[in-house]
Formats: sequence, structure tokens, C-alpha cells
Amino acid sequence: MAFAVTWAGGPAKAPAPRDTPPITLSDLDGDGDLDMLVETQTPFGQAETVFNNDGDRMTRLAVGLAKRELDSRLGDLLPGYARWVAGADGVGLAPSDDSVGVAPLPPGLEAATPERFDTKPSTLGDDYPQIRTLTMNFTVLARRLAAANPEPDETVRRHRLLSIQKMGAPGGAAKPRPSGPRLLGGPSVRDDFLAVIDNHTAIPADTHGAVGPEHLVVALNTEIAIQTREGELLSKVGLGDFWAGFSHGFVFDPKVVYDHLAKRWVVFTIADVNTTKSAVLIALSRTIDPTGDWDMASIRVHPEAAPDNYLYADYPSVGYNKKWLAASVNLYKGTDVPGEKEFVGSRIYAFHKPDYIQGGRAYYTQFDDPGFFTVVPATTFDANDTNLLFITEQSTRALRISALSGRVGQEHYTPKYARTTLDGITAWEFSIGKTNISPQKAAAKSIFANDSRMHALAKRNGKLWAAHHVFLPEGMENVDRTAVQWWNLETNATIIQRGYIQDTNAVKQYTFPSVAVNKNGDVLIGYSGFTKDTYASAYFSYRKASDPLGFMSKPALFKAGVAPYVKLRANGRNSWGDYSAAQVDPNNDTDMWTIQMYAETRNTEQKNIPDDKRDRWGTWWGFMAFQPDDPPVVTQ
Repeated sequence: MAFAVTWAGGPAKAPAPRDTPPITLSDLDGDGDLDMLVETQTPFGQAETVFNNDGDRMTRLAVGLAKRELDSRLGDLLPGYARWVAGADGVGLAPSDDSVGVAPLPPGLEAATPERFDTKPSTLGDDYPQIRTLTMNFTVLARRLAAANPEPDETVRRHRLLSIQKMGAPGGAAKPRPSGPRLLGGPSVRDDFLAVIDNHTAIPADTHGAVGPEHLVVALNTEIAIQTREGELLSKVGLGDFWAGFSHGFVFDPKVVYDHLAKRWVVFTIADVNTTKSAVLIALSRTIDPTGDWDMASIRVHPEAAPDNYLYADYPSVGYNKKWLAASVNLYKGTDVPGEKEFVGSRIYAFHKPDYIQGGRAYYTQFDDPGFFTVVPATTFDANDTNLLFITEQSTRALRISALSGRVGQEHYTPKYARTTLDGITAWEFSIGKTNISPQKAAAKSIFANDSRMHALAKRNGKLWAAHHVFLPEGMENVDRTAVQWWNLETNATIIQRGYIQDTNAVKQYTFPSVAVNKNGDVLIGYSGFTKDTYASAYFSYRKASDPLGFMSKPALFKAGVAPYVKLRANGRNSWGDYSAAQVDPNNDTDMWTIQMYAETRNTEQKNIPDDKRDRWGTWWGFMAFQPDDPPVVTQ
């Protein structure tokens, strides 16, 4: 979660309630008797409750909505909806064919209760209806903001300087960049360049980015920026400006992915932390070009929230496969007591990809996973993979895999899909409280390392690759370092291999990893690195598919920090992270990229910044070539 830094639409009108709900009688379960459909108004819009006529009694079968066109054979139904049918033997959706009834669950699945909604604009509720939608053009927005704020910031100035340097090269061409060393037969850093620099509006960066065929998109707590694959800054907007159409207060924790299957960009963000108006935000580009139109939706987390009892979302994790765009958030219970909150579990939003891509409608299914923290969906590269898997910490010795399966609109979520064995696993520590543990040069404060939550999950060639950082050795009083822990698993949670990127002498520490896997099975992990003799820097490690089990290369520096970094929150944390990104190149499915955070120079130019906030972070792209003959940047 980010911390906003600040220097010195009216409410929707609710419709009049109906005296009695409309009732439709039809043979909904195909048993020859008339059944009853009751339509009611809910905070989500129109809801349907179905009762079947079983002899002398009416049995409640279903509550909820799903986007599905049904034919008249099922009665006089609302257009665009279908019934979610639940029974003792399983759950299923009433289809638009001759068979209507209960579909059995696949073997081993446990039924979870879904809630299903669509994103037609709601006219119910208060200032923020449950779901709202709009379309935004990135280029138009960026030009309007640039015209209103003509003074370039440090990111723009630095990129302009780089462009001038390129123009000054012979013939107007860019000076050739020396290739980085090829590491033990592995990849070379074939290119690296600036992404975005801290503008002092949020702590920390929450570094994330994605790579497309022609563009790079950077998503930070401060801004969203679009670059060419050579690093040129095309345009950028403030994160709050990106979502301004929804009139939320504070937006934070953005994540962006390039869905290589759909050839679209997706941005997830959270709004209004620790308030009754907490919302999950999603935006999908209409084309492969992120500078154009985006279809956006704002989804209220807790429509029935009261000031003394409400749920709010924090820290999204994102993934996808051919059927769903998935976001998982951590849910907290808030109250009217300042600072009081209670973690309650995770919530999965499974957006129906075909509907969103074809019509810009963010239909979704929602599942709650009580008690589990940071449930990370997989970035799924196998085009024929029908299940979407998730991973989280079961304990500080084991991981749990959960699964989303079924047809779009008929999803099942299985929390206890699989769990890693405890055999041979040394426990790690989840966190060490508010202690700043990561060392840095010439600074009075070390850097905060957060906790050991899962950061990344990729599914490739039928295998899972996951990464997070952990505190070692076990025991808060014993911890002397952070290390990246990586996992390679079968989908049934059998451990193929795992290992650490660490310094057992506790001189160097590593945090906030991200992982990418190419078509050959090569792996890239990007992360932050710290020592008492260096400034906070960006690193990577790799393994080739041909390497022996358990091998991961030693840490390799690709962007050195250049200054101390101290930007304390009120609780004393010197926040860093909270995450990073790594991705395979969509143009050849072989090379890989990562975007990481580093310590930038201190801001001594701006006059309106408090002296204790002048330190700043920067974000930097690294392009790692896994093919010997690759040009500096492969373009489509």
C-alpha cells in the first residue's frame, strides 16, 4: 500500500422502490412443474432468486447474476442474465439449451459460493454506485494535462536530455550501447534505461511495468507512463488523473500486464483505502496500442458499508489465462476507530475476458478466500490452459495452490487445490515488524523490507514458477538477512526445485522479486539489492533450462543506486518496493525484461519540498537477451 504525500459529482439518485417484486413462472428445472423467479433490487442492480416447485414446497435454488444470453425456453428472463443453480451435489449455471439443472463438480473440487455481477451503470446507492464504467483516451488525457502543466518534471527533463544526446550522435543516430557481459553462457544486459523518477507525491514507488510489441507501460503510485521499447518517453499521466473519471479520493497500488493472448493491456488499481468507499479499478486497452482508448470500470468493494463496519481492499495481485483476467486483493475490516483494522482474507475478481475484449463490458465473478493473505494469480502462457492457478503462503514452511476452473460464467474456485510438502523445507520468518533491515551506504536509516508474501507466479509449459523474499533464519530474534526464495512446482504442488538468492554472511540482502519464464524454460528474476557499502540498486539472476536442478546465477547488477534513500512514514518505516515486474518479450518469446527500483539523486532544485523528503527513488528498465544474435531491442 502506498502513502500519499501532499505539500503546502453529486450523489446518484436512487429509484423509487417497487411495492412488490415481479414474479415470473416457468419450468426452470425441466421437471414439468412451474417454478418461480423473483426479481429484486439489490445494491448490485437487478437480482434474481429462483425457487423450484418440489411437490408441496418451493425450494430456493439460486441467488446471483451471470452474464449469459438465454433463449425463451427458460421463460421470460431478463436479457443478459442467467441463473446460478446450486444444489446438494454441485453447482452450475442454467444453460440456454434443452438441459436445465445441476451440473456436477469436477473431481476434487470444493464448491465455493460465487457472487456474479455485470457492469451496467447502477442507479442505486450513494455517491459511488456499486459499478461504474467509462472510456478514456490516454493520448488526449496526456496532452490536456501537459497543456495545463507546461513545466517539465525531472522525468521529462531527463528523457529530453537523453534524446538530445542521441540526436548529437553522428548522423543523428543513437550512439551504440555496449552490451553487458554475458554471464556464464547466460543472458546479457543488451539494453537498460530510465523509466520514471520520483515526483514526491507517493511513498514508495510500487514499481510495476509491462512490455508489448511496440511499447512499454510503467505503472507507479505516482504516474502511468508509456515509452517506446528503446526507452523514449511518449507520454505520462498522474495515477490519479488516469482514474479521474471516477472521482475517487486516493488511488494506489497499480499493476499493469500485457496480455499476450488477447494482445491487450490491463491496469488494476485500488481506490480509497480504509474507507467505506473502497473500490477496485480495472482498465483494458481497446487495441494493442496503449496510447489509445481504454475501457475502465470501478467496482465498489462493500456496497453495504457503514461507518463503523466496512470492508476495504489493499494490495492487488494480477494474472490471466485465456478465459479470465484475475485480480486478487487483501480484504480488511475497518471501523470508526482511527487506526483500527482487521485482516479478514482475500477476494478474487475473475473478469470474463471474452465479454471485456469483445464489448468492453467488465463482467466478473467474485470469490472470497477467508484467512489467506496475498493470493497471487498466475500469468499463464499456455494458450490451451483452461484452469487459472493461484499461490499463497500456507505457512512459513509451505505454499498453497488454489484454482479457478469451469466455463466462463460458470466458474468454480477451489481454495485447497494443492499444498507443498513440509519435507526438507526450512522455515523462514514472515516479517520482523516495523524494523528497517536492508542496509545502505551513508544513511542514518536502513530500508524496510515489508514481509514474505508471495510476489509473482508464472505458469509455463505446464509448470509453476514463483518468487518472494523471506527473512532468515527463522525467529524474529534470529533474523539477520533477507533472501529471494524461488520455487519451481508441478501443478499438484510437487516441488521440482527451489532455492535462495542470498548471502549467508548477511552482508548483502535481496528483496521484492519478480519472475519471468520464456518458451524454452529459461528463467529471469529481477529484484532489489542492498549492502552497507552501496546505495539501493537493481539486480537480476537467471537460469537456463539446461542448467542443473537448483541452479540460479549469482546476483548481477544492472542499475546502481547513486544516493542514500530515507523517506520515513509516520510509523518509522523507510518504505521501498512494494513489488517489481519481469516479463518475457512478446515479440520473440525468448528475451526478457524487468523493471526495478533504485536510489536516485537527492532533489535539491524544488523549493516546496520538506528537507526530510528530498531523497527520491527512480525506476529502471533492463532488457536481457537470451539469444546470442539478438539486436539491442527486438521490435515487431
